[in-house]
Amino acid sequence: MKGTISVKRNSRWAKFSIDAEANTPVTMILDELNSRETLLEADGSPAEPIVWECSCDQGVCGSCAMVINGSPRLACSAFFGEVGPDVKVEPLSKFPLVADLKVDRSSISKSLSEMKIWLEDDDALVSDVDMQYTSASCMLCGCCLEVCPNYSGEGKFFGAVGMNACFRTAEQLSGSAKRERLSYFAKHGDAGCSKSLACQVVCPAKIPLSVVISRLNRERFLSVFYRNK
Repeated sequence: MKGTISVKRNSRWAKFSIDAEANTPVTMILDELNSRETLLEADGSPAEPIVWECSCDQGVCGSCAMVINGSPRLACSAFFGEVGPDVKVEPLSKFPLVADLKVDRSSISKSLSEMKIWLEDDDALVSDVDMQYTSASCMLCGCCLEVCPNYSGEGKFFGAVGMNACFRTAEQLSGSAKRERLSYFAKHGDAGCSKSLACQVVCPAKIPLSVVISRLNRERFLSVFYRNK
C-alpha cells in the first residue's frame, strides 16, 4: 500500500513516500524512514532522521503520543490502513517542543507533585478496587491535555491528568488528608474544567473521566458537609 507521511518539523512540513502493509503502525513507518541509508523527502531533497519517542510499542507507556491527522493518539496503535494513505503527524502542541515530534512533558510530573499525588497514611482504604485499577491505567501521555479547551500548560488548571491522579489518592484517604487532596482538586481541577469531556473521547486507556470527575465532586461535597468523612 503506497502513500505518504508528512511530518511537521518545526515550522515546515516534510513529506516522505512510503509503502507499507495496512496493519503497519505509524511507529514502524517512522522507524523504517529513519533506517533508510539515505533519507529523502518525496521531492528528492535530503533529510535528517526524524526525532520522536517510543518505548514499549504496545500502547502501554504513552511515549509515542502525537497528533495524527489532526487527532492526538498513540502512534503505535494508529495503523496505516486506518490513517493512510496520506498521513500527517505533528507534535503535541501543549508542551514545549524539543525537536520534530518530541516534546517535553515534564510539566505533567510537576503538576502531580504540586497536587501531592501520593499516600502518606498506612491505613489508606481502597473503596473500589476496579475503579482504582482503571484509573491507574493512565499513561501520562498528554492526549487529554492536547484536546482540552481549558488547558494551556500555564496557570492553575492541571487538566484531566491531575484530576484522575487526585481521584486515586482522595478515595483512599480519610479525614484531613482527604480534605487536603480534595482542596487541590478544587484549585487545580474542577475550578478550571468546563466538562467538555474531549479528554474522555481521546484517552488511549479509555478511562471514564466523567465518572472520575463526578466522584471527586461527590467526595468534595461530603468532605465539606461531613467533616468526619
